[in-house]
Amino acid sequence: MTLHYQHIDQIGTTINKSWLWTSLLFFFVLASCQAPEKEQAATPDDGFEVFYERFHEDSLYQLEHIQFPLQGVSSNPTDHHSAFRWERADWAIHRRFNEAESGFRSEFTRLGDDFIIERIVHREGLYGMERRFSRLGGQDWYLIYYAALHPM
Repeated sequence: MTLHYQHIDQIGTTINKSWLWTSLLFFFVLASCQAPEKEQAATPDDGFEVFYERFHEDSLYQLEHIQFPLQGVSSNPTDHHSAFRWERADWAIHRRFNEAESGFRSEFTRLGDDFIIERIVHREGLYGMERRFSRLGGQDWYLIYYAALHPM
């Protein structure tokens, strides 16, 4: 069986065209997978992390950044009603906790640019707390809700 040179040239041209189309397709797929640079940030630079650190380190700052009377839930079952509010006079200052030693971990959920829910849950998942933070008026962050330790 003999192959004609013209047929070999056609096969070579077909291979070159296939390689070209494959290369172009690969390039377009690769280019479309890259997100715009501003979307690559893991967390927005909106000052929440700085606020969160200072909130736990500075008791006066903490009290200034809580919207009293604060809506929430007490750990006392007799206080479980929708009208419950934490008062400034009864507030226990919140401090950072060591996740490894305490057995609790923080989980943050961001809803939009100005609202963050923090769930502090025990590793066994039986107990937890919830705090909600909001950047009121698009400016400073505030604690706007606190549910004390309760069964999950």
